[in-house]
Amino acid sequence: MRAPLTWPQWNPLLAALGLAVLALTPCNLLADPQQDQVTAPLAQVPQREERLRRLIVKYKDESDGRLRRRALPDEAERATRLSALAQEPGNGHRNVQLSHLKAINRNSHVLVSSTALSRHELRALAHTLAQDAAVEYAEIDEPVYPTFLPNDSSYVSRQWNLKSPAAELAGTNMPNAWGRSHNGTGVTVAVLDTGYRPHAELNTNLVPGYDFVSGDLSGSPFFTANDGDGRDTDPADPGDWNTNPTQCTTGNSSWHGTRVAGIIGAQGNNNAGIIGVSHAARLLAVRVMGVCGGYTSDIAAGILWAIGVNDGSLPVNSHPAKVLNLSLGNRESNCSVTFQNAITAAFNANVTVVVAAGNEASYMGAPANCTGVIAVSAHTRTGDLADYSNLGPISGAGPNPTLSAPGGGLGLTIAGDNSTIYSTSNTGTTVPGSETYIGGKGTSFAAPQVAGVAAMMYQIKPSITPTEVKTYLTNTARAYPSGTYCFGRTTCGAGMLDGFKALQALMLAQGTPNNAPSISPIGPKTVAATGSLNFTATATDIDGDEVSFTATGVPSGASFNAVTGVFSWGYALPGNYTVSIAPTDGATAGSASVVNISVTGSLPVAAAASGGGGASNGAELALLFVFSLCAVGLRRHSAAALH
Repeated sequence: MRAPLTWPQWNPLLAALGLAVLALTPCNLLADPQQDQVTAPLAQVPQREERLRRLIVKYKDESDGRLRRRALPDEAERATRLSALAQEPGNGHRNVQLSHLKAINRNSHVLVSSTALSRHELRALAHTLAQDAAVEYAEIDEPVYPTFLPNDSSYVSRQWNLKSPAAELAGTNMPNAWGRSHNGTGVTVAVLDTGYRPHAELNTNLVPGYDFVSGDLSGSPFFTANDGDGRDTDPADPGDWNTNPTQCTTGNSSWHGTRVAGIIGAQGNNNAGIIGVSHAARLLAVRVMGVCGGYTSDIAAGILWAIGVNDGSLPVNSHPAKVLNLSLGNRESNCSVTFQNAITAAFNANVTVVVAAGNEASYMGAPANCTGVIAVSAHTRTGDLADYSNLGPISGAGPNPTLSAPGGGLGLTIAGDNSTIYSTSNTGTTVPGSETYIGGKGTSFAAPQVAGVAAMMYQIKPSITPTEVKTYLTNTARAYPSGTYCFGRTTCGAGMLDGFKALQALMLAQGTPNNAPSISPIGPKTVAATGSLNFTATATDIDGDEVSFTATGVPSGASFNAVTGVFSWGYALPGNYTVSIAPTDGATAGSASVVNISVTGSLPVAAAASGGGGASNGAELALLFVFSLCAVGLRRHSAAALH
């Protein structure tokens, strides 16, 4: 009986088989360069015309006396006056009646049209109102939605997203950051979202927040709020389930704000559940969304209150935030004046605003496209762009995301395993149930990881500016892996978030050096041909950092585990090899240890006969055959095209 073939004997046969399969490949895939161009598909969403009724009107400040009248009109009177302006002949709004809905602050108010209008019609009405001498500007009060995707039944991979890149290619490299006692202590992160539900992982870090979801139109005055009232001091999430398809997509409660809060600041080192990126930071719940999302006016008001701006009409925020997380957006709109003014106020107060890029597989909308924000796209476990993630415009006429962070799901080019981002949640499908954990995917869950790293930057340097935060994040972002959609592209952002590298760069600028790990000498290795060789690299780090390894020169057929440092070669091939192994803590690499490997003797006769030049010559002949067939096919295609 013939002895079973060994790997060296199989190798040329498999190569020939692979080339035979290649020969059957349609030649147009080899000839058409457009086959390599991958574009993000547009989201499959209903394309019905949106009907809108709400406008934000900012009146000029009359406190300087230039526009002062004997008595300021009340808001109902001002709305009536603007209605008259809209109805004047030539203005095209004869049947529109405006009423006052609510105040955002002293000079900014939301007015409602008596009839629903198209976006074009409402924008024209805003332009008309802006002509009034007392109006600074008027614009649509844009609807805004949470930027997450519904959870599915795929395997939840827990917190792969926080691990070092040696363990997880697309991880955010957090363990060594935590090892330096970086955890967000003393820093407040505001979560502008759907509110929160009590959870054992969050309760310790929560500070008093506020509910900015105000009343809706008459008939169903608290449809969005879903808690029976308007603005108040209770930002608890009552649930955002919807059963009315005329309002928005029907679905169960998302507990979106609770999930985002857990990613940022779930309690750590408590022998239970999960750990948040900045797990000792204070969490300020600012409820700005409810059923079917929210509105620009409420979100802008929430931004100002979160950073400590108050006109006296609201309770004092005793914990002004240094980082704001906005996992929300509107793909239809450019950055509005209202959004930009609020974000600029935060920026000028040295507050960093982190915004999710959105999940429409298109280009970023507001507020991710506003000036002064850190916009976050999503990548998958393989480091590929998530197939839902928004990014920058190909034409360059608009902003790109700042960087990406793990958002889970499938990749645009490399599908991957559909891993999700695990966080705190609630079991209720409508009203609240009990606390739980759940996996999800979306840029909503990528952004809070960046917000958590930003909080730790403020812990290290309380006076840090948003510009500095952005610079450290982008300068230390890791390159996208080769073969992924974002590799070599600028529309995805600076790269993948690397938390430890960003914090280490800041620490270095603050005068705190990072000590490189030191590898233990390994020494030369000798093994007989066809034998096996195994050894383990070890290293120490005086900072106490977790150490991984990089290796070059690993022989064909051998493997090296970057996390454990284990080198393994089950079938050594004759020759002399030089392997270089270097330790790293994820930010600084130590000196390499060079391992000289000598494989003595020769291969058995049968293996040698089936190896050598025969495989190479066979490969050359097979390739020649393939390209000959393709050349014939292309000539026929060209001739047919000419006819």
